[in-house]
Amino acid sequence: MVRGVIFETDSRLGCMAQELKRDGVDVIRIRESGDLTKLQEGMWNFVVLPIRGTDDGTVELMDERADIRAFLQGLSGDTLLVSGVETDYEKQLPCRYVNFQKDRMVVRKNSEYTAEGILYLMLRETPRSIREYSYDLLGDGNVGSAMHRMLDRLGLPHRWIVNGGGEGKLALEDWQGMIPSEVVINTIPAPIIHSCQFPAGRPGSFYILDITSGGQGAGQRVKENAHVHYVYAPPLPGLVAPASAGHLLAELLRRMVPEYRQEVGE
Repeated sequence: MVRGVIFETDSRLGCMAQELKRDGVDVIRIRESGDLTKLQEGMWNFVVLPIRGTDDGTVELMDERADIRAFLQGLSGDTLLVSGVETDYEKQLPCRYVNFQKDRMVVRKNSEYTAEGILYLMLRETPRSIREYSYDLLGDGNVGSAMHRMLDRLGLPHRWIVNGGGEGKLALEDWQGMIPSEVVINTIPAPIIHSCQFPAGRPGSFYILDITSGGQGAGQRVKENAHVHYVYAPPLPGLVAPASAGHLLAELLRRMVPEYRQEVGE
């Protein structure tokens, strides 16, 4: 039987665990520190870390931060370790390793789910109809491009801001000297939004939806600016499309764990 551990810290990982169980996989689901007693010694075909992974052998569970260094160091060379953030710590562990954010199929679909999540934040965080706002979209990576397509499909005019500019795009360095649109959607993982861009006005005149890991798009002065309503987005696929995002990760395991492919007949 295929055996694995999922550190189940968001809805998509819960949906993934349920799908694997339906396939007959022996899944140990770790949600809280009390669940760590389930980690018996033995062979594991896979271990799925929380989406943000670990850079020191500790992970954030539902109730507290837990030290799992001994467990990780004891994994065999055949075990597949899955994480959504690649760290030096993870790469030096004795097992096989995959960052699902570098898998092309997962990245493409997750970008679409993230764009849906941004739309959800737009509806939740702004008090007027989304058609009554002006928009700036920062970045043209996978998520930025998916969001650009969504805004176009919705018929919402927007400025698309990227490094160096280009056809139909505004150069980031030029935008940084302008007053932003009312809603700024940032997908660039760097401190590129400056407090001096936002003129005095009524509190909450501008909305920043920052989907970068750790809220990297804006410094503390921007986040504390009285004229800015700053929103640091959680991982959005697990929020708005947990079953779809969980299925993607289950499919990744089917492709990368030989014993799983054999057991489900693929």
